[in-house]
Amino acid sequence: MAFSKSQQQVWIGDKKGVVHVHNAIDGAEVQKYEKHTKTVSSICVSEDGTKAASGDMYRYFHVYDCASLEIIGEHGYHKGTLYSVSLSEDGSKLLSVAQDLTFGVLNVATGKSKQVKNPHLEKNP
Repeated sequence: MAFSKSQQQVWIGDKKGVVHVHNAIDGAEVQKYEKHTKTVSSICVSEDGTKAASGDMYRYFHVYDCASLEIIGEHGYHKGTLYSVSLSEDGSKLLSVAQDLTFGVLNVATGKSKQVKNPHLEKNP
């Protein structure tokens, strides 16, 4: 679950792969995305409240514009379960970490990404 203070939204992912956006004032659902095929494993909102992102138990993540509620990016370059997604303060970059022992940095505006082998994770035998 994540909160967009500037947009007064609560972003929630569920085990069916659905991302729900609720109005934080009255609790009403204002948007629902059924893009993930597996459990939403991570969800975040940039500190400035402009962007949100969700990642799933397969390998996909989506980036959303909090004001328009449009999907502005869909990516799946990892080869394993996505553990976590995190947006930079201004929403311009997305960091993702996955079971495939990589982390990725995505430029949200251009869609260009860079994957790096994560030296801090060890693969289980």
